[in-house]
Amino acid sequence: MSSISEQLIQNPTGRTAIFSLLIALFLFFLAWIIPLANITGGEWYDFLYKDVELPENERFNWALMIIETLLFTIFYLFLVIFFGSLAELRNNLPSWGEVFISAVITLGLAYFLPRFSTSGTIEGTESESGFNHFTGDMQIAVFWLTLLGIILMTLYIIYSDDEKMQSRTTE
Repeated sequence: MSSISEQLIQNPTGRTAIFSLLIALFLFFLAWIIPLANITGGEWYDFLYKDVELPENERFNWALMIIETLLFTIFYLFLVIFFGSLAELRNNLPSWGEVFISAVITLGLAYFLPRFSTSGTIEGTESESGFNHFTGDMQIAVFWLTLLGIILMTLYIIYSDDEKMQSRTTE
């Protein structure tokens, strides 16, 4: 038990893994809840949710789609940090494998999560999606925008080297 405690809690890399996993799980929870919210009343966030009985061409909502895409993109970042920290804890260097696994998980969630309805079934592009506020076009756009976000976030990770750290390692 002490070895797990030493690796995860007393080690800064282990704490990074724990915190990044917790943040990724919280973002997953938010991404799961947003399409299924049953909003009634005049709340401040009511602009995000239109009546699900409206035809799909009248329910398209950019704000809801962008929020979901941002959640998935930030989820991807923390998932990469989590898998990279696990690799470091195993005394390996983080590699493209951690990036690829995180991207596949995130894109899978971005493809399927906006399609779930409150009954738990996967819906197509019909407007009979229960309380799911995502139309078929919004579902497709979330997937492609998340892919773009993953590419941009990967470029950020690649090019966010600290020059001071590199100069310390060469000395």
